[in-house]
Amino acid sequence: MDKKKMRCAIYIRVSTTEQAMEGYSIGEQKERLEQYSNAMQWTITGEYIDPGYSGSNMNRPELNRLISEVKHYDVILVYKLDRLSRSQKDTMFLIEDVFLKNDIAFVSMNESFDTGTPFGRAAIGLLATFAQLERENIKERMSMGMKGRARKGYWKGTSRPPIGYDYSDGNLIINDYEAMQIQELFSITANGIPGMTYNVRNIGRYLSGKYSNKYGGWTDSSGITYTIQNKVYIGMVKFNDEYFPGQHQPIIDDLLFEKANDRLNTYLSTFGAHATYNKYMLSGITYCKLCGRPYYRRNSQVKKHGSKKEYGYYSCQGRKADVEIKCPSKIFRQDELEQAVIEQIESLKSINWTAQEKHEDTTALVQQLKQIDSRQERLIDLYSFGSIPKSQIDDKIRELNQEREKVKALLSSKNTLDTDEIINMASKIHDSDYVVKCDIVSILIKKVEVDGENIRVYWNF
Repeated sequence: MDKKKMRCAIYIRVSTTEQAMEGYSIGEQKERLEQYSNAMQWTITGEYIDPGYSGSNMNRPELNRLISEVKHYDVILVYKLDRLSRSQKDTMFLIEDVFLKNDIAFVSMNESFDTGTPFGRAAIGLLATFAQLERENIKERMSMGMKGRARKGYWKGTSRPPIGYDYSDGNLIINDYEAMQIQELFSITANGIPGMTYNVRNIGRYLSGKYSNKYGGWTDSSGITYTIQNKVYIGMVKFNDEYFPGQHQPIIDDLLFEKANDRLNTYLSTFGAHATYNKYMLSGITYCKLCGRPYYRRNSQVKKHGSKKEYGYYSCQGRKADVEIKCPSKIFRQDELEQAVIEQIESLKSINWTAQEKHEDTTALVQQLKQIDSRQERLIDLYSFGSIPKSQIDDKIRELNQEREKVKALLSSKNTLDTDEIINMASKIHDSDYVVKCDIVSILIKKVEVDGENIRVYWNF
């Protein structure tokens, strides 16, 4: 570093408790810094003094003034490194992002720390190491504190308390209006909604028609699923994968919680949050036995008594004009083919289900899905603490999503539908509106195969 004609700024800080300590008073620091500057042949062109301020943060008026005027100097001089800051993180920010970024040297007189020398620049690496260590220690202390809080039964505390509760003075307090919604949510999840097909979309549709909550309505299917699976509603608090008895009052009992989650998991393990919804009942699931092509729904207009009337038909794609060899399959009127399928669904209520072959138990696969969700949640916690970079967490979550899809594919081949639910849908399909009929078909039927006059249904169970 060229010692001549260097414009120097001195920074002095003392906390209230350090005012009377020898060597830390403003006068003592200023005198020593001036002597050092004279010895180095620097010219002090700026003085910045923060009396009575803590070094634990950067909320100091003179420090912030120095930052704004830093380009006026060639070197920044302090008596001791902790005069600049007691936080390794803040120290590294000031040295790297404020001083060195503007080609300004930083010197701490007491530690002989000088970023204008090769050794001083190397010391920055050591500071960075200790700064990282400090951050890791802070994270560990935060984690231990959060776990200790959970052990005592206190919710983790965020700006988004769960629906049904308000967060006040470190405690979850029941919000009566929202708690009523939570009770109804668990009730309809466990028992179904009269006149509506059982799925998460309909649960949200039903609740949104009656209520609103602090976060809006009930339109988010994933949010509904998360709420139903949240054990906070039975008086538990969670840290990572551990649950502890909470200090707050539960909104529902354990029995209703288990019943709702058992039924929801049975549904989700097969169909996910949404079944496949089609505008027409048999679109996308109906195929021709003769040529293997799908049946599609089309319109046809007929003139009668001077007016046009439109009819819907299901026809094999093999009958289209651009097909080289046309398929001789039958064309069905929409209502005719759909009614034939509905009749087969209605026949399900007459089956002796107790005599049916039992399929492989799916408990292990459902448990595997829960473990995947838990691993994803743990990854998100690690990312929030800054333990792993975003690029790494994206890759890992993508791998877990692929694993989940494989497990769900295995589950889709097993009978995870409750027989009572099958009978219930078979019993009500005749009197349901067209949209609900489409929902029932999408839940119960995997494929419809047309072979001339014969219509074969392949079930999802």
